[in-house]
Parts: sequence; structure tokens; C-alpha cells
Amino acid sequence: MITPSFSIEQSEGFLTFHIRAPYTKVSDAEIFVEDSEFRFYSKPYFLRLSLPGNLSEDGREEASYDADKGEFNVRIPKETEGEHFADLDMLSTLLAPINHQVKKPLIEVLDCQTNSSTPDAEDEWLDFDWQVEQNTVSDDTILPSDSCYGFANKVSSSVRNIHTELSEITDIKDPESISFNERSNARTLQELKDFDEEHYLADLYESEAIGCLLKFQPDWFGMNRVNIPNGEVTEAATSLVSNITFTEEEKVQLVQLPHKEHLLTQTEKVTLVFGLIDIIFGYSYNHRTTEGENTVESAWLIRKLSPTLSWFDTHTSLKDCVTASVRRSLVYPFHRNFALSNQVLQDVIQILCLGKVAILKCLLQIQTLFSRSDPHFILNDLYITDYCIWIQYCDEQMIQSIRNGLEELKIEKCDLDLELDELEEAADLVLQEDQSSDVNGEPDTSNNTISDEQDTVNDKSLVQEMNKVSFLVYIYKLYFDMINLTYNTSICECMVLA
Repeated sequence: MITPSFSIEQSEGFLTFHIRAPYTKVSDAEIFVEDSEFRFYSKPYFLRLSLPGNLSEDGREEASYDADKGEFNVRIPKETEGEHFADLDMLSTLLAPINHQVKKPLIEVLDCQTNSSTPDAEDEWLDFDWQVEQNTVSDDTILPSDSCYGFANKVSSSVRNIHTELSEITDIKDPESISFNERSNARTLQELKDFDEEHYLADLYESEAIGCLLKFQPDWFGMNRVNIPNGEVTEAATSLVSNITFTEEEKVQLVQLPHKEHLLTQTEKVTLVFGLIDIIFGYSYNHRTTEGENTVESAWLIRKLSPTLSWFDTHTSLKDCVTASVRRSLVYPFHRNFALSNQVLQDVIQILCLGKVAILKCLLQIQTLFSRSDPHFILNDLYITDYCIWIQYCDEQMIQSIRNGLEELKIEKCDLDLELDELEEAADLVLQEDQSSDVNGEPDTSNNTISDEQDTVNDKSLVQEMNKVSFLVYIYKLYFDMINLTYNTSICECMVLA
């Protein structure tokens, strides 16, 4: 049987199902409604949905067929008029069977405390502190699961036979023989080694291209934030979320997602949140720097900027997660600018403000990019597909809690361990000395220790026209020449006194 493409709209008293089933015999179509279950059959199409609320058959049902579109339009009244059916655009959750069986956990809870001592799911994330650093397993007490990877670190032994393909999409050589701590340390050392000072300075002073990227307005620009005070979805928020729709291609992707449910601990959920943030950061960076037009390098860029995808890394805190993403954005892509990276971080916050529908759209686009870029499709199997399923079951309160944590977080240049402040200060000194020479019309002879260096600087255009390599070499040469001249001058003074 074929699962047809479909969408659902709701009003105060009705649900309207739009089911695309072309080339079918309309007279043989069957529709079944019982409580929260809706079934549609018209050979060869079959659709079964589990709704978040009950429907009623009271004689007000309507059904029609649009031959031009090949689409059935079915209108069913709600059992309780005015009831809001949440997450009707989360198609994968609607397709899951009512009695969907999940894998039985290894530990079964036989008895527990009453619900009065257990926080509600909606309140679980209200006061969660995203800045608290988690303790990882030390290297001398590595558990078997400490060398796992994939979604919620639940995968192992899946890449033993694909080391050649894996080396093309990840920076980690053998994820099954390296612990979480070792991955994080190796990643940080590699980032510091790969940092290119010349490239960074060039993007710092050649700001025209960066300025255009900062002015770019993404698809989500200008949308109001979705505010959910005290866990209650307001009418304005509901209206805004409903305006974010999926394309036909994205609907097909949702229908094709496997039906599974994830049994996760609180620690695993936090780990997933950190991974989600660095993946969305990579997506947002690609979207802004390509101005919404994906390129052949888009899959590589998203993967490269995400420590989760490129190193199978696990973050210990929200600051660690954001710092790693920002640092990688200054090391690997074509445009390397701190202001640009901060703007991308604001883009991530804006996407979180729009709720899980916007996040799911981003993940589906990443899934499409990876599926079309061999061998990036491996990352879909390890991470993205499960993220697409998991995010549909997430509570909006958790997403807004993440957003609040990101808004409170401030990343400075000194947090990146790249010595950016010192590098920029050295470059600014050169430019200031050059400007001083232009204003005076001749080298400043008040300080004999730097007179020789000032003679080598003719005008500002000389510095601006230097290429990336020669510019930094010039700065360091100037610095060491100043030290040598100061040393030689001191020796001469001592000889005169003698």
C-alpha cells in the first residue's frame, strides 16, 4: 500500500484533511473515523492517523474530490468544539500507530513514587540550568559505552567496514577506539593547529563582503518570537507557527521517516540538545553565507562546523557547545569573521523562537543535502534522521528554555583560545603608525628606536594591498626588528658611557 501525501487544517469546530491520491477510483474510497483515529483507503492508497484529540460523526461530515489536483478534501467535526489539536504538522507523529510498541528497556520500573512528587513534563525544563558543566567519564575508567557515537551515543560497531567513507566526512579516525574526553581534546588541538591568522586578518580588514552577509535577511527574519508564558501556547503563537508550512517535498520526507520512539534519560536529552544547537549553527552559517542558495559545498560546511557531526563529540555545557561552534567558524569556512559568527548565533536563537516546526524544517533540509552528497548520507543514518523524529516529540517548553539559555550566554573573543585580541592589537598598531606617517608627511623621529621601521611604511594603501601571507609576515618582522633595534641602541649607549 502507498501512503499518500497529506496535510491537515483546523478551525474552531472542524478538521479538514487534504489527501493527494491521483489516479484512483473515487467511488471505491472509504473513510473511517473512531475517536482519535482516522483512516482513509482508496486503492492503492492507505492512510491511518492517530490524532491528538477526538473526532465526531454527527452528520456534518463532508468529503469532495478535486480531479484537477487529484486530491480528496475531507471535513470532520471535532468532538469538542473549540479544542485545539496541537502538532498537526508533525506528520511522523500522526502516522505512528496508537499501540505503537517500543523496544523494551533493559531496566523495568516495577514501582515508583506518586505523581505528586514528580515534576510535570512541561515544568521539567522551566528552571533547567544550561550553564552547568556535566562531568564526563575519565580516561582511566572508560566504559564500553564511552566509545559510542551517533544519536544519543547509542550506536557502536556501525562504521567498522566503512573507514574509507568515514574518513571523507569526519575528522575522527577511529571513533570506536577513542573516548569522549579524547575526542574533545583532539578536536580542540586540531582547531588551534588549523587556525590561519592571515585569513582571519584579511577578513577582518576586508569588510565589504562580510558587510553584505551581515545585512542578508534569512527566511525567518522579521518573524515575531513565539512566546509561551507558563507553558501555555497563546493564540498569536499558534497563528505564527501555523504560518510556517512544509513544502510537498518535506511532507514526503516526513511520511517516509521510520516510526520509532526514543527512550532517553535526562542526561541523554541534554546531550541531544547540545548536538542540535551545533548542527543548527552549521545550517544557519551556510544559509547566511550562501544567502539562502545552497552550493555543492553546503553539506561539507554544515558538517565541518558541527563538532557533533565532524568529531562525534559530546559537549559538557552550553558554553562549551557554542564556543566550539564559533571557533570552528573562524577556522574552516571561506568567510572567517567574529561579527558574522555572532550574527549566525542570533539566527540560531531566532529559529528556536519559532518553535520545533522551524527546527524540523532545518533538519529536513540538512537531510536532503546529506542524501545528495555522497558519502554524507551516512550522517543521516547516524544522526539527522533520528533528530527529525525526536524533535517532533519534544516539548515546546524545552525549546524555549534552550533559547533563554542562549540569550543569556555571551561569547567573547578570549573564550575561543585563539589569541584574537592580541592578533588584532598588533595589526591595529601597524595601521596607526602608518596613519601617523601619512598625517605628518614624514617619519616621526622623536623615537629613534622605530625610525628605521617607519621609513618602510609609505602610505596606508601599501598595507591594504598586501596579500594575506605577506601582511602577517610584515607585522611579525616589524615586531622583531623593533626588538633588535632597541637592543642595539642600548649597547651603543653603554659604549658611549664607557
